Amino acid sequence: MTSMLNAEIVAFAYQETRDPKYLAFWREMMAGVFSGNAGSLGKSFAQAIRQTIFGLDRVRAWGVTEAPRKR
Repeated sequence: MTSMLNAEIVAFAYQETRDPKYLAFWREMMAGVFSGNAGSLGKSFAQAIRQTIFGLDRVRAWGVTEAPRKR
């Protein structure tokens, strides 16, 4: 759940610094988000659809168009 809430801030850190460690961290976080499920119609589902989309929108500008996958 924390990854979902922090998707945008980690993407913003990469956007501002261009330090590849932030993009790598973002990918790792999102791989965890997308490998699980968003839960039912409660809090975890709401956080997934409310917050994660902002981080995805930021990285799309850098050419990231696929959901990261767990290795």
